[in-house]
Amino acid sequence: MTTELEWNNHPIFGIEEPSDPQRWLFHYTSLPNAAAIALTGELILSPLQDLNDPQEAIMHPIENWAFPPKTMELTEDLRSQIVRAVLTIREQIRLACFITDAPALDESLSRRLDARGHARSRSWAQYAENHSGACLIFDRTLLESAAASAFRATSPPWASPSLARGWKAQTVSYEPGVNSSIYSTQFYAFYAPDKPAAGIPELAVAIVESLFHKNTDWEAEREYRLVNWNCRAADCVLPVREALVAVAFGCLLKPRLLPIAAGIVKHLTLSRSAAVMYRQTGTLRPLPLVGPDGECHIWSDADLANRVMFERPTAPN
Repeated sequence: MTTELEWNNHPIFGIEEPSDPQRWLFHYTSLPNAAAIALTGELILSPLQDLNDPQEAIMHPIENWAFPPKTMELTEDLRSQIVRAVLTIREQIRLACFITDAPALDESLSRRLDARGHARSRSWAQYAENHSGACLIFDRTLLESAAASAFRATSPPWASPSLARGWKAQTVSYEPGVNSSIYSTQFYAFYAPDKPAAGIPELAVAIVESLFHKNTDWEAEREYRLVNWNCRAADCVLPVREALVAVAFGCLLKPRLLPIAAGIVKHLTLSRSAAVMYRQTGTLRPLPLVGPDGECHIWSDADLANRVMFERPTAPN
């Protein structure tokens, strides 16, 4: 379906590093989830309790943080009021997580391949069924445009003006040691002792902002998050059909599941932007999933050596 030159120049799977490392967003998932997203054209955002970082998934205890000379005590009644407010805030938060490209450390082909968002071995192992799932690739601008249309700006009762938009999307920043943004979510600051509820909007901001900060242990993921904090429905969905521009399948995709991968590609009409990852000297390299015969393949070493996955260029007249 494509020549080797065309594949090497592919805007997503080609050998050149993209000029904007945040142009493409990579979402690793299982093969069944990828099929569901392809079928519905929607991405279901996850609640906080489904996150794999307990610092985010589990609510932190609320502590008293009084600034001198204000020494108001955190009574049990007030603590219960704050806990209920925090639970309400957390229950309305949904998010989707993606990975971005990383700048290559040098100009070598192996470094350029290794820096790509679709070539993260740890992410394939952790989020995509140990290299047998899928990596869905989105255009960031189109994804944010879809979010702007789907998530209308409404203000929850607890929202401060800075949260009036209802959603936010940006890259995650990483901090060594104590993550101060998470630390701030467990304290209720008594800015006005005569108005005990005054600190809840500030606490809401701290909770939302904490989702864009993680410990440096997670830095290799180069994560990008889309967070909605006004989701009242059981499921919070984002239409992604127009933003989903490519798909890659893991290097350990089971041959018996190849028809499912083929069905995903066909349903999304992405035959020229579908890849299967190949293990090559310590890096993962994308190869075209669809061969010259129009069928989907899991390629062997011999196939790669003979370049049988590429269409032969037409000889000039």
